[in-house]
Amino acid sequence: MKDERQELIDKVMKLYDDLMELRKRKQKVTPVSSSKPETP
Repeated sequence: MKDERQELIDKVMKLYDDLMELRKRKQKVTPVSSSKPETP
């Protein structure tokens, strides 16, 4: 049970990291519009 949860957490963390990387790259290309709310 604990192992499965840990695996899920790891997957989510990796996905989150990828998302942040994509956002960083996007920011370089186009500035972030203030109209978009910042979501963690």
